[in-house]
Amino acid sequence: MRKALSRAKSEHDRTIFMPVTVAFEGDADPGISWVCHKCGRILLSAVWERQFLDLYVKCPTCQTLGALPHRIPGEPLPGRSLLAPPGRYMLGTPVDVRGKPVLMAGQSAFNAYKRETGADYSGQAQAPPAGKQDLDSRMLRAIGRQAIRLLGRHYRALADLDQRGQKSKTPPLRRHRLIELIRYSEAAANMLAKQAPGEPLTLDGDALSELVTTVSLLARWRHHPLWSSLRDSLVSPDEVPHTVMTLGIASMLVDAGNGVGLVDHVGAQQRVPDLWLVPRIIERLEIEVKTPVALQAPGQEGLKADVIERLSALIDAAAGTKRGQLNPEHSGIVAIGSYHLGQTGLDQLENAVRKVLDRQARAKRKGHLIAVVAFEATYQLTTMVDESGVVISTGFSPAMHHRLVMHPAYAGTLSIDQSPWQMWPSPTAPTPQDRVPASASNRPVEAPNPVSVGSHRVDRYAHRVEGLTYEDRVIRVAELAGEKGVIENARFVGCDIKGPAVIIVRDSTLSNSNLGGPSADAVLWEISPARTVVVGAILAQGCVFDRCTFMNIGFAGPPELIAKMREGIKGS
Repeated sequence: MRKALSRAKSEHDRTIFMPVTVAFEGDADPGISWVCHKCGRILLSAVWERQFLDLYVKCPTCQTLGALPHRIPGEPLPGRSLLAPPGRYMLGTPVDVRGKPVLMAGQSAFNAYKRETGADYSGQAQAPPAGKQDLDSRMLRAIGRQAIRLLGRHYRALADLDQRGQKSKTPPLRRHRLIELIRYSEAAANMLAKQAPGEPLTLDGDALSELVTTVSLLARWRHHPLWSSLRDSLVSPDEVPHTVMTLGIASMLVDAGNGVGLVDHVGAQQRVPDLWLVPRIIERLEIEVKTPVALQAPGQEGLKADVIERLSALIDAAAGTKRGQLNPEHSGIVAIGSYHLGQTGLDQLENAVRKVLDRQARAKRKGHLIAVVAFEATYQLTTMVDESGVVISTGFSPAMHHRLVMHPAYAGTLSIDQSPWQMWPSPTAPTPQDRVPASASNRPVEAPNPVSVGSHRVDRYAHRVEGLTYEDRVIRVAELAGEKGVIENARFVGCDIKGPAVIIVRDSTLSNSNLGGPSADAVLWEISPARTVVVGAILAQGCVFDRCTFMNIGFAGPPELIAKMREGIKGS
């Protein structure tokens, strides 16, 4: 399909590609070929429709400047995206993007995404909703005023309704939670203001942390196009915890380097998820957030005995193939959020989720469900004392803890990287200039911030292929190994491993596997021990392949290793 670039009026502060022939050449099917809006010349060939955002191309025939699509407000940017800084770039040869469905965008697209989501990519493994604040009367009154502003014109009516309910002979079983929290913050502020030096005072940290988390998360996402809908949802007492938990899990995923989008529920004709992630521009992962009342603040005794049945019903409701919020055509995650579970409650919830998913796996159900995330919003205190042991100040900050339980029966192609947070090195941006040699023309710079890897980075394969287990998966080994061509300490069980590729095995084992070739001799290649360097092969270091089927794969190694491999392989 051909589409014309939009007319661009100004070249100021733009990322402009100036090709000699075609700027970018892909193999998307179905793909888009972008053409000059004036003369019709093809400038980008067979690329994905939204693969290039906030970028400009100057036609080499008529010198007309055309604009590629702009990022839509609220549109997530995949974690592994390419940043093209402002400047002019001569392209002596077409940039080859065949087999590389990676988004490239201008600086304005990244700046807008970061502004909307509050992403700072600061390198913190679990960024809390807000930083530490001194716990005093001034802080509590300020938080209360901010919460009142969130409710806006609805506050007075809700507050009056709550007051009448509390004075009633039959007060309601459940109050509007945000009104209740505002009332408590006002009372706690008064208690702190009247506290005498050295006088002990006990405050409800759970209530205060809920209020601080609510206010800080809404503040963080205040530039998002759906912010008004999020704010208005706080009027409903049933929606307050769901809105807060949705923004909490979204913030955690954004800070881990994922491209996260909020789903607009207004006008939806069917059940839809709460969040969606874009691991790559051709893939979508959906997240449904559940906030069951039964899990809120269970106390020291922990969760109730019927938690497994409750969780099973929740997961069925969210991930059911017929009426669930998660579309079975995409991979999905169910996120179960709660306040103040504590260590015991979080352990119990994780164990219960694991039992539910094991039961689903035995029944071979919900193959589109990749995992369930159990998380809690709570708080932490930091006390500062002087040399004599007298408390100078108490710091109060929200905190989020989570557990990830993978679904054993997941049948999709995505994986979740749980490696520790690591910042990617900032690459050197290309220097804009009138002419760039053809050999360097097809090397756009990777964006240093949007590609940061976090504790739960969702991608087609994990960024670091080390110490991972893959079961019943289709593995494209060249893509898995990446540019370094190395797979370390990974375990493959019942996988279909596809080439074309040659694997050098080192300290690895193959058992009960099918080579896929006409014979072992056709796929096992001996390498002379005197040969110390092999270029173009994939190294499998310390890996285990059990019950795998290899397709178009060759194995290389020294004679003694190849002999051992023959013993453990079931020829096809």
